Amino acid sequence: MNFSGGPSRFEEKNVTTETISGVNIALNNQYYCTSSWDGDVRCYGIQKNGNSLSSSPLSRIGVNSPATSCCWNAESTNIFCGTLGGKVYLWDVASNSTQPQEIAQHNRSIVSVSLNKAANVLVTGSLDGDTRLYDVRSPTSCMNIQSNGSLTCLCNGVDQTRLAVSNGRETFEYDVRNPSQPYNYIKETEEDFVTMMAYSPSKYLAEGTLRGIVKVTFFNEADNLKKDGPTFRFRVGKRDNVQYTVSGISVHNPTEGFLTGSSDGCLVLWDVFNRTKTSTFEKGLSSNPNGISACAYSYDGSILVYAMGYNWDLGAPCTINKAYKMDMATHLYIHNGQDANANKGVGTSFSRR
Repeated sequence: MNFSGGPSRFEEKNVTTETISGVNIALNNQYYCTSSWDGDVRCYGIQKNGNSLSSSPLSRIGVNSPATSCCWNAESTNIFCGTLGGKVYLWDVASNSTQPQEIAQHNRSIVSVSLNKAANVLVTGSLDGDTRLYDVRSPTSCMNIQSNGSLTCLCNGVDQTRLAVSNGRETFEYDVRNPSQPYNYIKETEEDFVTMMAYSPSKYLAEGTLRGIVKVTFFNEADNLKKDGPTFRFRVGKRDNVQYTVSGISVHNPTEGFLTGSSDGCLVLWDVFNRTKTSTFEKGLSSNPNGISACAYSYDGSILVYAMGYNWDLGAPCTINKAYKMDMATHLYIHNGQDANANKGVGTSFSRR
């Protein structure tokens, strides 16, 4: 076992050599899964020893196309994954199946597969502009939502039937119990292009952009302790006059703080209400950066899993200026999500744009 970075962080060495595109932790906290650009989908078991966590590989499958996203079902028995070829697969892990079952086909690449726990529906989103809702007990589409352009990201409410979908320039919010019309519409500014989103359990929607801006929109303006309106913005991932993309957002449900990952390799937990850093899990690098390619907290916030690797932010590796060195190695870490005092950064204010 390799507890690099201190006893609270464990590096899983049995990983794909290609970039990991998605991570998700099962609701029972016993497993997590990864998807990657070589078409690998992997399942790992989680071991706990006091405050320390580790993991071990359990099984893997291939889906014959780059795997772009993955998630668990509510029972922690099945893994869903989406591919660059537009297919959505179900992998029955509980029965030790080695063959994925195709359950859906979009016309273009899958952007996201995720579970809306409150409604118990699988939500799939694609570059074809469609967001589809599936009853996980019967793999047939029960609703189709158009995003008015190629979908860039989506997110589900925590224990709520909220659903947000974005085409980068526009964001639409729905209630999946009645998704025929959005209940809220957000027109993004000209300089913003939304690539990541996450809901907190009860307070806000967080959006990350291509230019490294994070925007927080409160459901109730009274929850904004600074009393400066329903939204605020701040910048992450900027160093040496280079602006890095927001490459991951995950909410810590118990505190309703959220984690941001950026393509310079920085991974930071924020107190959104007091607008300060809570923890810095990865400081990032200004030279030879290895970006955060995926990150996820467990539902109860006790476990954090994240991956690092080149996520094609600067284009194909062969086209990158050789003076700008990139670390192409893939890394996968599991971290005690409650160890908020590791590399403590309390009191560091947000960098307003």
